[in-house]
Amino acid sequence: MINLLIPAVTELASGFLSNRKEKAAAKQKLAVAKIEAQVTKVQSDAGWEEKAIDSSANSLKDEAWTICFIVIIVACMIPDAQP
Repeated sequence: MINLLIPAVTELASGFLSNRKEKAAAKQKLAVAKIEAQVTKVQSDAGWEEKAIDSSANSLKDEAWTICFIVIIVACMIPDAQP
């Protein structure tokens, strides 16, 4: 009777351990996939920001708007320019 139980118990234990090993490997693959996805997202975001900065390097539009608003604010301080 004991001779029949020992192989069954060892088979059950080896199956349990192999399942745990497979679960651990799956969790590790999932963690690696998440990290790779984050790295890809950061790289694509950085690339987009770099393109935006490069395209606005030669643009005078921001400076023109700044000067326009400064002129309006200064005109509010001069009594002859007020309505």
